[in-house]
Amino acid sequence: MNTRISRFQLAGLLGVSAMFTETANLPEANSYDMWRFVSLLCTSAALLLLYLPMMVYSSKNGETGMLRVITEKNRFIGWVFGIIIMLRLLYTAVLTFVQLEFFVTNTIMAYLSSAYITVIVFAAALYGINKGIQATARLAPLALIILLLFIITVSIASWSSMSLLRLHSPIIHMRTGEFTLIKNDEIILFAIMLGLVRNKNNKGNAYKSVLLYLPIVLVMSLWLNFIFNTILGRFLERTLYPLYTLSSFTYLALFERMDGIDVTVVIVMGLLKLIMTFVCVRIIISDLLFNNVKAEKAGRITASSLLILTGLSGYFLLARREWLLSPSLNIYFLVITITIAVIMPCTAALINSRRSKNEIKSTSDNI
Repeated sequence: MNTRISRFQLAGLLGVSAMFTETANLPEANSYDMWRFVSLLCTSAALLLLYLPMMVYSSKNGETGMLRVITEKNRFIGWVFGIIIMLRLLYTAVLTFVQLEFFVTNTIMAYLSSAYITVIVFAAALYGINKGIQATARLAPLALIILLLFIITVSIASWSSMSLLRLHSPIIHMRTGEFTLIKNDEIILFAIMLGLVRNKNNKGNAYKSVLLYLPIVLVMSLWLNFIFNTILGRFLERTLYPLYTLSSFTYLALFERMDGIDVTVVIVMGLLKLIMTFVCVRIIISDLLFNNVKAEKAGRITASSLLILTGLSGYFLLARREWLLSPSLNIYFLVITITIAVIMPCTAALINSRRSKNEIKSTSDNI
């Protein structure tokens, strides 16, 4: 499997993952109000700091993945990191499955059964997993651009309905709970895919993907929250999916069913996120079995098996989705996020540093 992608494609993959959560998040987790402006700004700043260790590692270690470096040095530690990441990815996949099913059955396709949607999503995801990361990476930036154009179109068509009088102080909706930082999926995906980016002169380019996707997602999320509050106003908290609600009564001469475009784009982004999650599982297995000729086959089988488990879990958890959002899970997500975003790159950087020193020492001894 050819796994090299560009930094723009990686930025597109991360952006699609973030914007799918933004547009198709479960209603129980939505909080489109004035305090969200503060939350988005604070979370983006904290995310950048959390990305920093991986960005530094990426800039200095070229095309070398962190998990591969750790596994080559110590298999046990590598497997520990690998299992932790796969468990976190499995949660991401199940939640994405549930979000996609709930979105489809509560918007334009409410007549479809959950079982039918599960089968369709499973088939599409299985095809994408076996095609590999490049096919997904080519489509992701296009999906993000289409979403951006769609948001601009809806904003222009609804401009006359906007009223700044609907804006008020964010203190009214101030929440003392945690931001969405600890459940951020893009950190986990970036930790695995940073070793896939094509580089020049042995200098890493993956960190540039973070600097590209974070501002784009921040601006799009802030603008969505702005139009939701200025157009829907007090009706905002009664809507399941504000962007779908806006597009459903938006009329243009060329596009009479804007809600259909919204559903199509969100479904594509959900499938892309699901596929990239299991492609990351393939990469993890390949890294853990780096000297095994059957590593590629093992990765494909593992990813396909976990996809079946995800489909079954998503189908049965759709009616019990509050389990996936339980606050009791936050401490586990916090530990996993810090382990992957901070401890893992520091460990890989230390191994590379010692390896470089040993190579220099060996060269000097030979001379």
